[in-house]
Amino acid sequence: MKSPLLVLLLFTFQIFSSQVIKDLDGDLIKDTVTFNSEKGMIICKLSTQNFKPIYSQPELADEMNSGVRETKSGFEFFINYMRAGYAHQFRYEPKDKKIRLIGMSTYNFGPASNDGSGEGSVNLLTNMYIGEWYHYDNSKKELIKMPTIKSKMVFPKIYLDNYDGHYLNVFQEKSSALYYQEKKKMQ
Repeated sequence: MKSPLLVLLLFTFQIFSSQVIKDLDGDLIKDTVTFNSEKGMIICKLSTQNFKPIYSQPELADEMNSGVRETKSGFEFFINYMRAGYAHQFRYEPKDKKIRLIGMSTYNFGPASNDGSGEGSVNLLTNMYIGEWYHYDNSKKELIKMPTIKSKMVFPKIYLDNYDGHYLNVFQEKSSALYYQEKKKMQ
């Protein structure tokens, strides 16, 4: 029989699967960012806002391979699937006094041939996309590195309180379109 404390700890670990404890807002007091996997939402508590919770939209991910982790300038929300994944970077914007999405990245290992494998990212502060992708050339029977894709990719300012799964899909669609456009040029 499991002790009540062990059950409570296991339950808490399942719901709050990852956490970042770091000074995000620059006041030298540690803030917290948690990913609640049960609700699929990011919860941020800033000391400059009296630790009042700031919530992302719910249902960002229902995967157990999602969470938040620390970055140099803030934190990132990540989702890792079996052969692909995403990471979205956030930081505190002192001017707006809000947590802002500042970058998105994706990686893909592709199918067994690795066609479509690689990685891409967009810096939302500069609106610059860079992709390093590969495609499988059936006639040569080899994996070929495509030229680096550099392109403008514009998104509106996105803050944590209005961040939802929609941005995962839009970024993936835009990134895929750039990949297929470059692949068509190579054929």
